[in-house]
Amino acid sequence: MADTRRLLTGLREYHATLTRHHAVLRDEYLVLERRYHALQHVYEGDAAEQFKAGWTRTHATFREYMDRGQVIQHLLAERIDALEAANRPDGDLG
Repeated sequence: MADTRRLLTGLREYHATLTRHHAVLRDEYLVLERRYHALQHVYEGDAAEQFKAGWTRTHATFREYMDRGQVIQHLLAERIDALEAANRPDGDLG
């Protein structure tokens, strides 16, 4: 029989780590985004257009990564709630 308490502990740690990871990424990305917008106002020409296209792809990929991470965080929270209910001393799953 699996020890659901160990699984619960692992899921909580994973959820906390993922939450911290996304918070750090979001903060660092905001700094990078501000710098890009400042550069965008002074950078011109073909190189600027190529850079803009690359930035647009990077932005879309970053948003997708963050969105998928939020889905994982939500699923983890649901599983944590379910395991907490299963581990209640009274055995009440509701």
